[in-house]
Amino acid sequence: MTSTTPSREIWEQQQQQQQQQQMMMKMKMKNSGMQIGYSGGIGSPGPGLDENEKDEEISRSVLSAFRAKEEEIEKKKMEAKQRLQAQLGRVEEETKRLAEIREVSQSHGFGYGVCFWFGLIKHWLVVMENKT
Repeated sequence: MTSTTPSREIWEQQQQQQQQQQMMMKMKMKNSGMQIGYSGGIGSPGPGLDENEKDEEISRSVLSAFRAKEEEIEKKKMEAKQRLQAQLGRVEEETKRLAEIREVSQSHGFGYGVCFWFGLIKHWLVVMENKT
């Protein structure tokens, strides 16, 4: 038995929804008698295209829309990844600052408890400063 992560399950659900939407769009266009012309525009049924050609044009259009959506999702993923990396960088900087504060406090003979609270206060001051 394999387990899937929640993000994998969400991705699979999104894929299923996209496939259903594509099929519905294809069926709506087919049932309405509309077609995608070779020029790429939507028009009324043309006398020169048979059913297979119409299906191929619709499939190309749906595939193009799907690829555009995939690109949009990929772009959003990259933006989220960049934001996460920036936040991790800030966390690393704060960790270094807290370590320096602890080291200085301990070298001055403060107990661990005082050092902890001093570091925590310093941390929150920096956080509040960054929010403004």
